[in-house]
Amino acid sequence: MDVGSFFGGDPLWFTIPFFLIILLIFAVVIFVIVWAIVKSAREKRNNEAAGHSATAARVFGKREEMRGGGETRIRTTYYLTFELEGGERKEFEVPSELYGLTAEGDTGTLRFMGTKFEGFDRHRNL
Repeated sequence: MDVGSFFGGDPLWFTIPFFLIILLIFAVVIFVIVWAIVKSAREKRNNEAAGHSATAARVFGKREEMRGGGETRIRTTYYLTFELEGGERKEFEVPSELYGLTAEGDTGTLRFMGTKFEGFDRHRNL
């Protein structure tokens, strides 16, 4: 007994829609992968074009974002928001070590390249 007759129809009517659905899913997966690669390359190119910047900044805020749980491992991403000299605010993903050692209100020199965080050198208050 073939699959098409099991569902009460011609095997051709069953295989063509099934094949088209599989083809559509494959095309969507390929599109998403290519889109992610292009987006990443564009962001890298824009960051390199922006050049390295270093400016006085104050830590304006801290936040963390947790993903996962249940059957998967929880991943925590840490962010710091900096207020630059002109009042502009920028948020960057930062390493957990820097996040833990930094408090809101800390001042220092923020180093970045476009949207890529490079470092924050805190000023010591003596």
